Amino acid sequence: MTLFGTNQFSKSHEQSLFVAFVFSPARFCLLKIHSLLFPMLFNCDRISITRLPQIVASHCAISLYKEVSKPELYGVQFAGLLAVHQTDTANKRGHELNQQTTVGKSFSVKGIGLHSASPVNVTVKPAPPYTSYLFRRTDLNDFEIPAAPQYVSHVSYATTLMKSGVMISTVEHLLSALYGCGVDNVFIDVDSLEVPILDGSSQQWVEFIRQSGIVELPAQRPYLRVLKRISVSEKNRTMSIEPADEFRITCEIDFNHPMIGVQQYEVSFQVADYSREIAPARTFGFVEEIEMLKQNGLARGGSLDNAIALTREGFLNSEPLRFQDEFVRHKILDIIGDLALAGMPILGHVRAARSGHGLHTMLLSALLRDRHAWEVTTVPKQGFQTV
Repeated sequence: MTLFGTNQFSKSHEQSLFVAFVFSPARFCLLKIHSLLFPMLFNCDRISITRLPQIVASHCAISLYKEVSKPELYGVQFAGLLAVHQTDTANKRGHELNQQTTVGKSFSVKGIGLHSASPVNVTVKPAPPYTSYLFRRTDLNDFEIPAAPQYVSHVSYATTLMKSGVMISTVEHLLSALYGCGVDNVFIDVDSLEVPILDGSSQQWVEFIRQSGIVELPAQRPYLRVLKRISVSEKNRTMSIEPADEFRITCEIDFNHPMIGVQQYEVSFQVADYSREIAPARTFGFVEEIEMLKQNGLARGGSLDNAIALTREGFLNSEPLRFQDEFVRHKILDIIGDLALAGMPILGHVRAARSGHGLHTMLLSALLRDRHAWEVTTVPKQGFQTV
């Protein structure tokens, strides 16, 4: 994430509200939601929702109003995706197959939400095959929110998931760490609306995962193989994914700042060490914007302990940059976390220029919506690395 974005709220607010959201210039949707579950309610970036493909926005609306228990993903029932569309190309080639993984034991983390500033406890637990990443709001009777693209509801300054009005925000750094470490299945128990920011990177999450260990499960690991190029754009921002035998990201950012400017970085998951090259890169924001954001109820938990605070000429942090190009590396961290919503590792080459959470989820949505653009398959062990 680049810094900052949701409002703090009180759990005592149990009343229901009716709110009209504009999902397209020609359509209004009247949604019944709970104020305690949607703190961005009155500062909601409606434009950020409309930036998602209409099918995602529409699905979010339907899920909120009708409380759909088994949402469809672009005409494909996501829970049955493997059974319907799996192809076993690895067996045909005689290669040893990957096994799905989970963490070796549970681990718990305490912290604060970057945007809410609320204290939060997270426990990551082992899960069986085909669970993928499943959030459970322990403060709301273990309400389950799958980390899946049809539950993306808000993409300003962080990625927020919501199901039946219940939300979990700032999920991308934890999901990035799990994906980068090669962990396929976990339960993520959270007692608040937001995953803690920790130091603004994924480094601490990686350490917790390493300490817990990674174990194989008795099921083959599925991969989402890209079959044709898909691209999305918004003004001068572009993003695409094309066929490849590995997961590769080529990223470029461009900020009018003396410490950033144009930065480019490319990472391949066949050779890259996620924990060294990507995980330590911290989120960043501009000091001149922070006060305005806080006045609007945003970035309440932001500090020099969890973000790089950029001034006009430099930055305020006493800790030096962890990489000269830390900013573009963090963008790649975010891309990995957002694409982890696919629910399985991806075989494809992602190219991103000046992208953000909205474009990341837009690309994933466009890919999955085109049934001829992908297949679910299995690949040899060397196709993906774990820590």
